[in-house]
Amino acid sequence: WRTIASAPPPSDARILAEHVVDMVSTHAQDGAFRYVSPAFAGMLGEYPGTLAGKNPREFAHAEDGAILDEMWRRALTWTETASTTTWRCRQHNGSYAWIESTARRAVGEATKLGAIVCASRDVTDRKQLEDALRDSEQRFRTTLETVRLVAVGLDVHGCVTFCNDALCLLTGWRRAELIGTNWFDRCVAPDDPAR
Repeated sequence: WRTIASAPPPSDARILAEHVVDMVSTHAQDGAFRYVSPAFAGMLGEYPGTLAGKNPREFAHAEDGAILDEMWRRALTWTETASTTTWRCRQHNGSYAWIESTARRAVGEATKLGAIVCASRDVTDRKQLEDALRDSEQRFRTTLETVRLVAVGLDVHGCVTFCNDALCLLTGWRRAELIGTNWFDRCVAPDDPAR
């Protein structure tokens, strides 16, 4: 992969960026690409040098452009911390990958490559697992709400994390009174062997 002729000569940082697995890029204040690592360009199906001047919004899902604008704004205004966001990026095959990008204002020598330095990674697999887990949990909760059996969820300390309507009807307590309280302290006598 070759960069455009107007790009600055390779620096130690740029050489490193071209050899890491994460996708590295630098940006102008408006977010337009100034430098794109081969890993990022490869995902987009472009040569790194052809991306200079293009805005990542061109590759973002229609619903995620404003998210990127906000990330650039925060990266430029936050002096001590980076700005991180997750967005959908169109790949060279037309499908979208979930990308987690962390941007911060460039300082020192890095300002030669742009106002913002950004590291991104493909988190599509993680996002799909999170969505599947959330859907599974929602189905489980819906099932527990509709059955006539009492159901209560506890954390490792015995605190109530979930209770269904059947439990509330049986005990007369409201959910808000149960969630976060210790089940054993509330419902089991101190000398009961079940404790």
